[in-house]
Amino acid sequence: MRRRLADRVYFVLLAVSLASALSAQYDESRVPKYTLPDPLTLLNGKKVTDSRTWMQKRRPELVPLFETYVYGRAMVGRPKEMTWEVVAEDRHGMGGKAVTKTVKLYFAGKKDGPSMELGFIFPNTGKPVPAFLVAGNQADAPTGYAKSIRGYFAPAGQTEPGAGEWGAIGAWAWGLSRAMDYIETDKEIDAKKICLNGFSRYAKVAMWAGAQDQRFAMTFSGEAGCGGAVIVRRGSRRLRP
Repeated sequence: MRRRLADRVYFVLLAVSLASALSAQYDESRVPKYTLPDPLTLLNGKKVTDSRTWMQKRRPELVPLFETYVYGRAMVGRPKEMTWEVVAEDRHGMGGKAVTKTVKLYFAGKKDGPSMELGFIFPNTGKPVPAFLVAGNQADAPTGYAKSIRGYFAPAGQTEPGAGEWGAIGAWAWGLSRAMDYIETDKEIDAKKICLNGFSRYAKVAMWAGAQDQRFAMTFSGEAGCGGAVIVRRGSRRLRP
């Protein structure tokens, strides 16, 4: 039964992928004329000619643009009350060669408040190891704002995101940064070698988290689609006759 269900899910995913591919724009003659802004030109017109100018001037210009027009602005950073604990651990997997660990983060510092679970599996080498941090397994719904981390930190009485405030992708990206807060304290994980990974909507989450939080070493994004991940002005979808 489990195998049949897995096969069914696989074929559904395959069908979705094929549908996306068939709707893509491959006819260059039908691409509308467009002009892209130069990423290496500052808002004042000056050129970016070195990495220092990029990091100190151009990057601080670009990130707020994505906050304003794409993902929204997170209303909080790392909560000062946040705590965590290891709730499960097994060091005997694969004959003692693997460690599995479950860590629970309490964003408000209390167990009956908003929380997030992290599941880790890594080789038992006796020294810090690099890791992939995969976004996913969090539900979203238009009516779920009040029960989300966004609703928790919203002003009293607010029932939906305010203008310019974070959406679901922004909240998930915020969660990845909170995961990194913990990872930096775990001596078995090399916090300097954490790679973000995600697929579809979670690919956008990984990209947005990596763009905001420079503690992540690398980001792998799979099939991110639109939403800040493609050149929308190019007309990436096939135009209907």
